[in-house]
Amino acid sequence: RAALRAGPLTLDLRGRDAFVHGQPLGLRPKEFALLRVLADNLGQIVAPARLAALVWGRPL
Repeated sequence: RAALRAGPLTLDLRGRDAFVHGQPLGLRPKEFALLRVLADNLGQIVAPARLAALVWGRPL
């Protein structure tokens, strides 16, 4: 998939850009990665160790 949408948030997965109401957020790579993990797990609790492993490549 090329994009992920959650309410007013759109993540361009190819371009690694994030937008709210069409306005770019200008996120850094780790910020985008963090937001993507949270958007992929919308409505679910993401354990800190899993979040660290997915975003930083290592558990806490």
